Parts: sequence; structure tokens; C-alpha cells
Amino acid sequence: MRLPEQRLWDRMRKALGGKLRLERVENLVSVGDPDVTSTAPGNWVTRVELKWAPLPKRRSTAVLGRDGLSLAQRNWHLEHKRFGVSYVLVGVESAIFTIDGALHDEINSFTIDELREHSMANNWEELHTLLDPSWKRKA
Repeated sequence: MRLPEQRLWDRMRKALGGKLRLERVENLVSVGDPDVTSTAPGNWVTRVELKWAPLPKRRSTAVLGRDGLSLAQRNWHLEHKRFGVSYVLVGVESAIFTIDGALHDEINSFTIDELREHSMANNWEELHTLLDPSWKRKA
């Protein structure tokens, strides 16, 4: 049986795989690297960390908490924001929230309402637009 984060990857690949080149990266050498490399036409490369969590019983509870970004992952996003954009795709049940990697230090403490407030894309079409900025112009 596939783990929830693997199922989030399956959903992402099914929704966007024909539109973007998506590569799942499991890097044992460079700890903290994001899970997915997305390449859009024009060689637009974006890194995406995948996280999944159940919906907390209380609205005031952090969604990711200690199961969120590790110190190595937070440091990766900290370094990367000097050079480009990265995202953290958080799956909560069937919903998705796309958070700018620049919020690496805050994301673990976000409640469900704060995830909604900071999310840049809440469905696969919006995420496609983030990962391929030229896509909306083509459509």
C-alpha cells in the first residue's frame, strides 16, 4: 500500500504529467532536497517539496507540526530563495495547498486557515500555472 505522500505524488503526476516534465527525486546524498523537479517548456525549472497530513480535529492545531519540513529541508529552501522559486505542496485529505518555499520557517506551524490564506494554488490547474508561467498565455 502506498503512503499518503506517495499518493499525493500520484495525483500530481496524473494531473500534470502530460503538461510538465515531472521527476520524483529521492536524493540520499543531498539531504533536504525537494521531492519533485518540474520542468516546463522553455526550460522553466521549479522544485517542489511534497507533504501530506490528515486534517486536524481542531482548527487551531498546526497541520504539519513536527511532521513538516525538517531542518535540512528548511535550510534548502532558505538557500534556494536567493536563486529562484520553490514550493511546498501540502496535501490535506483531498485538498492541496501550494506554499511559497520562502515561508519555510513558518509552514510547520500553519493551521488549516493559514494554509488557505498563504496558498498560491489550490487546485491542479492553478498549480500548472505556477509551474509553467507561459501556460495561461498559450491557452
